[in-house]
Formats: sequence, C-alpha cells, structure tokens
Amino acid sequence: MKRNSLLLLLILIVPVMCLADVDFILGVKECTLISPDIDGFKVEESYSGSYYSYEESAEIEGTGSAGLILNMGLGIDTSVIAIHLTGGAGYILNNAFGTGVFTGETDLLFKLGSHFMMGPRGGIVFYAPSWLSSVGDVTLTSEEPGTLFGFSAHAAWSKIKVGGSIDYQTGAFDVETGSDWVASDDELDMSGIAIRIGATFTF
Repeated sequence: MKRNSLLLLLILIVPVMCLADVDFILGVKECTLISPDIDGFKVEESYSGSYYSYEESAEIEGTGSAGLILNMGLGIDTSVIAIHLTGGAGYILNNAFGTGVFTGETDLLFKLGSHFMMGPRGGIVFYAPSWLSSVGDVTLTSEEPGTLFGFSAHAAWSKIKVGGSIDYQTGAFDVETGSDWVASDDELDMSGIAIRIGATFTF
C-alpha cells in the first residue's frame, strides 16, 4: 500500500516538475503545540517513617509546548500551484520536558492572485523526547512516529513567503520512572493542534 501511494505521488509530481521552476527552499518557523492531555501530568516520590517524612513532585503546567523548526527541501512552482517537499528539524519544550522534532512534509499551495497562496498539507513526525525538570527520575521514549495534517497560507513574493500553518499533529511518549518515583500515567499523549508562523526563503 505504501509503495503504491509513493508511486502515485511520483506519477503526479514528476510531470509537474518538468513544466515548473524547481528551487531550494528554507523555512524558519516558530512552533506551538497544544496538547490537552499533558496538562496535570505528575511524577512524585514520597516517604513516611517513624522520624521523618517527605514528598517531592514535578507537574506539567498547561497544555503548550513551544520552540523553533527549520524546514529545507524543494519548491516546485507553476503558474497555478506551488508544491513544497521538505524535511524539518527543531525542538519544542515546556516546563517539564522537551523533544527534538523531525519531519517529512508536503504542502500543496494553490495560488490565489499574485501574492497569496493556500492549501492542504501533511507529513510524518518523529520525536526524541527527554525529561528536563530537575525533579523526578523519568525516562521518555517515542517508539512510533506521529502524523500531521492541516492547512497552510502564505503571502508570497519572488524570494520569500510569509505565513503559517495549522495542523492536527499526533504523537505519544512512553513514560518510565526510576527508584521510588511514581507517574500519574505511563504515557504522554502529545496529540493536538500545532501552529507554525514564520518565513520561507527561495534560493
């Protein structure tokens, strides 16, 4: 099935490339990922003995993770549509953990006038998470890639496009704790709305 989908994509894109300008593109975008399920996730360690007791904990506050993502790849430009085929790398974080983000993305941007384009986009997302809080013995791992599907819009000139995208992005991290630490869940579901705003340059 994946091979058939790739073949179909090549059949559609190759003829377009023969009739279009093909350029190297570089995108720089601020990214915010709103993941409702991570709010309130908590790890804690406690002890109660005859002479003393203690409790220590770390908790994720809010639903947002933010950072920066760079994309580079090919821009295929015709009089009707621009196709962006890019790979991306970046990093997002919140008050408790951070993750590397690595993507493969396709944007189909239909031209509406001389300086505006918009259209659907999709891709695959790989994560490399780590626990950043100084409190808690926690290991985060991402076994399966996520996906993203959404919509992008840009104001465009000859060598620069300024705009952004709104996607539904999926992903999940497995949670393991050491020693006497206990987590409120064994998984962090990162799925939610991803918003990117920035610029794409054509070379």
